[in-house]
Amino acid sequence: MKLSEKLFLWFSAIVSILLMAVLVLFALQKHGILDLSAGKALEDTQNKTQENLLQEETITEKIYIREPGIEEIQTEGWEELQPPPVIIDVSNMEIETEAEEADPYPYYIKVNKKQNCVTIYQKDKAGEYTKPVKAMVCSTGYATPTGIYGSKGKYAMKGLIHGVFGQYSTWITGNILFHSVPSAKPTKDSVIVRNYNQLGTTASAGCIRLTVADAKWIYDNCEIGTLIEIYNGEEIGPLGKPEAIKLPDGSKWDPTDPDPENPWHKHSPVILVEKEKILFFGEEWEPYKDIVALDTCGNDITEKVEISGEVDCYTPGRYLVTFTVTDAVGKTASADCEYLVIPVPAQQEVEE
Repeated sequence: MKLSEKLFLWFSAIVSILLMAVLVLFALQKHGILDLSAGKALEDTQNKTQENLLQEETITEKIYIREPGIEEIQTEGWEELQPPPVIIDVSNMEIETEAEEADPYPYYIKVNKKQNCVTIYQKDKAGEYTKPVKAMVCSTGYATPTGIYGSKGKYAMKGLIHGVFGQYSTWITGNILFHSVPSAKPTKDSVIVRNYNQLGTTASAGCIRLTVADAKWIYDNCEIGTLIEIYNGEEIGPLGKPEAIKLPDGSKWDPTDPDPENPWHKHSPVILVEKEKILFFGEEWEPYKDIVALDTCGNDITEKVEISGEVDCYTPGRYLVTFTVTDAVGKTASADCEYLVIPVPAQQEVEE
């Protein structure tokens, strides 16, 4: 083979090898295995290191000297700015959460049929109805069923058997309801006095009679579905049994009715006592003989009067005593009396 032919073959082989190398390099770059710009990037980074450091120092200064309350930082050349914090009104969220978690049945009603007394319970920390919060006097009937029921409806004024009506009725079961003492008409001013004065005794046809105030309390505060337990118990209840006031003949309104038109709102209990009373040295002090107390409806409640103060009948002087009484509808009266203890007058000699 001639020399020229040999040189041509060697040149062709070298060119082929170079082409293959170029193709391999481009393939490696395309697949991310080789970065041909790395050298240039490194050089650019080195050249700009001092410039970046100065820029970062400037940005840092701007962050720390911004005015209080400014949440957004305006700078140039900072590509990693964080978004301002989101401010949430926690108070509104708490209110909404409480509203969502409100217990629709905060009360449990127990009716002691035998004792004609109602006791209202609230939940304790464990969620059990063990906290007595309110007691009511009532009148049940021999037909009043026992058991546990969920209330089924409410009526501001409800027609009852025998052509009478009850205010603030809550349907318990069957034809049994809580309701106010019956009225002769579907009005507030027609209460039946005889039925009212039976409160606290077994007197109804099966429903549970209450004062207007107590019937309204259940009507207003106990949602439909509230559990009502009716049972016979020897013990009245943890809060005792309230007393119902007695209505005089001719009365038209329940004294507990909160209606502004109720004429009983103009009446209050009263204590009749002298403002000053003289006692002789050694005389027995009998305060209940010195007073008369009348409730809102004019009933004598002297025995319920509480006395504050003492009188020493063996020490001459002045003694202030305060008398206080609260009647069955919750109204209170008070009065003061000043007792004056004086020596016994000397007996005069009788001339013969």
